[in-house]
Amino acid sequence: MMVSNSENDRSEAMYNYSWRGGRPSSTCGPSEPPLTRRNGQGAFRAGRRADSRPERSAGDGGTVTVAGSHDGYRHLHGGPVHQQVWTLTPGRLEIADDARGGGRHTAAGQLHVEEGPDAPVTFQGHGAPVTTGAREVALEFGRLRPATRHQVAVGPAELPVRLGWTVTW
Repeated sequence: MMVSNSENDRSEAMYNYSWRGGRPSSTCGPSEPPLTRRNGQGAFRAGRRADSRPERSAGDGGTVTVAGSHDGYRHLHGGPVHQQVWTLTPGRLEIADDARGGGRHTAAGQLHVEEGPDAPVTFQGHGAPVTTGAREVALEFGRLRPATRHQVAVGPAELPVRLGWTVTW
């Protein structure tokens, strides 16, 4: 998830992803680009790193659930915290992304899927309309491959915001 308190920063954010070697693989959160040449911060913000926290993992026969969160957007107004929960069952993956905190922010969830042999896989977004487009992803540093980006985006909206995905095969 990418979270932002600005409506017009997406092109700068995309510039920075490619400058670092490619777009992120699958993300959801505030979309403010804290990493810009304009603000002199280069590829990474100077300051305290995000604190990530594993929250739970469980499995019961055919279901596995993993949850975690991080405070990497705390520098934004309202100090958003991003939590992600993955639930895997046979033939289905549910991804729930929550941005909690305060203030009005733009939030976007993205899945980047590398192109490959045709397979009966479907993607359904939750929390906002889905847009799809051709992109490139970096599965290794500096090596871009064709991919499809599926995105759900809202905002500016008051937090909390929930976005998510259902992937079936």
